This record gives sequence, structure tokens and C-alpha cells, in this order.
Amino acid sequence: MKIKLASSLLVLGFLVCASVAKTEEKAFHFMSIKEVFGGTPAAPDAQYVMLQMYFAGQNLVGGHDIIVYDSAGTQITSFTFAGSVANGNNQAVILIATAACTSFFHVSANLVMDTAAIPLRGGKVCFDAIDCVAWGNYTGSSVGIGTPLNQCGGLIPGWAARRRLDICGGAALLEGCDDTQNSANDFNLLTVPAPRNNANQNGTVPVSTCGNGTLEGLEQCDDNNTTPGDGCNSSCQVEPPPCPNAKGDLNGANGLTPADVVLMLICVFNDPTGCDFCYSDVNSDDSLTPSDVVLELSAVFNSASFPPCTPPI
Repeated sequence: MKIKLASSLLVLGFLVCASVAKTEEKAFHFMSIKEVFGGTPAAPDAQYVMLQMYFAGQNLVGGHDIIVYDSAGTQITSFTFAGSVANGNNQAVILIATAACTSFFHVSANLVMDTAAIPLRGGKVCFDAIDCVAWGNYTGSSVGIGTPLNQCGGLIPGWAARRRLDICGGAALLEGCDDTQNSANDFNLLTVPAPRNNANQNGTVPVSTCGNGTLEGLEQCDDNNTTPGDGCNSSCQVEPPPCPNAKGDLNGANGLTPADVVLMLICVFNDPTGCDFCYSDVNSDDSLTPSDVVLELSAVFNSASFPPCTPPI
């Protein structure tokens, strides 16, 4: 009888431990990066990352990290949750933000970033090893991120990179299958920042008056007028100047030649990291593939050209 009782207790203990482990495993895994904001000229340190749950009960985030990487894939810093957040409802969000961000958008953060570390031109942010997003000229590991978002320009000041919800299922809800592990496909680049914390408190975008000569709100520029065509448009967004050479003109010789085809072959099949996507991504799909070579060949031998290329802001 004692042996049977001891065996039963061992089995019960094993089942309890397994149940606890399974519960803990689900306590933060069903979470994706929803939005990344790298600041605005009026408040360059107002940065945030927002996570979103796609399954209930993912609020046990204590001890887990938001990790920021530079364009080479080297870790810059990390921010660690001190404990769980209160709201574990499905679709609930968690806001990780700088003090400048909480002041700028008038919203409290669930985890304060003690430094503005998000690099605009190229980098990566991860929630532990659960989910990552990369952008711009990031050249580190592609595991989990595929092609970086907007390789030509990176994050745009004053605009947020926001996860798409329309990849699968309902377009209003985040689901696990909305993550294809390809940043260029999974995120929209030019979205108005909308920080929200775990208590469902929404941030407010500061009011700005375009044309008054003062950088305010989400303005990228303000040249004391609202006349377009002078580098700052009527909405106080930067009008980037045209590139000195056309898309596809990799050697800068002001025309498409066989030499450009050779350079394109090197870009696609040898070393894509050394190529300027502003010129070499001729099919504008945010990646370098053999189709770019085919288009380049066709353009060269048919005396065609590509639309003008514009550099990042």
C-alpha cells in the first residue's frame, strides 16, 4: 500500500510540474512585436516598441527582454521586465518606451527604456527569441526576420512601422499566422504612431502647425511656409531630392550599360550587403533576386530605363 501511495504521489507530482511548466511556457510566448517608433525630429528620443498578445494569458513577462541590435546585428542594449503586467486579455498590448516618449505622447509605459537606442537607418528589435523585426541596412542574421523592412531607407522619422493584421484571418485581430517571419512583408512602414499601454491608455499625437517655422509634433521639417517643391511639402514632410543617378545605374555613369549588369550579378549572387538598394532593387520588392538581373539585362539591351530613385529621408 505504501509503495502504491508513493508511486501515486510521484505521478501526481510529475503531472503538476508538467502542468505548471506548460502554463509557464504559454505565459508569454504568444506575443508579437506590433509597432516600432524611432522618434521624430521634434522629439528624436521619443522611441517605443509595442508588443501585442494573440492568445490570452501572455502577461507573465517578468525577467524577459526587449533587445535592440545595430545594423550589423550586434546587440546595442536590452531592457528587462521587472514583473508581469496586469492585463492578459487576448489582443492586449504592452508598451516599452523612453521617458521622452511618455512625455511626448502623454502615455505611461509598462517598461521604461532608459536610453533611446533604436537606430533609424538599420537595426533589429526582438522580444527575447520569440519575435523580431529588422529594417533598413541591417545585415545581421536573417533568422526570424527574412528581408528587412525598407532596406533603402530604414525607419522614417515621425512614422511608425506597424505589423499588418491582414495576412491571415480577420484583418482587425492579430493572429499567429500574421507573422511570416519576413519583416518586409509583415510590416507597414508609413503609419501614424499610436502608442497604447497595457491598461488600454492611448497616447495622443501632439498638435502641430505646419508653416510656423517651428518643428512640432510629427513634422519632419518646417520652413516657415506651406509651399511644396522647396524641400518641405505642405504637410511639413521632407521632400527628398532625386538621386544623382537613376535606378539600375549602379556605376553612376548616367546610363545603363553592360557594366551595370556585371555589378548587378555581383550584388545578387555574391555580396548583396555592399549594394545600395536605392539603385540595385530595380523591381522594388525590397530584396535582391535573379529577377533584378533579368530586368537589368532587358533594360540595358533594349535601351530602356527605370523610374527615378529617391534616397531615404
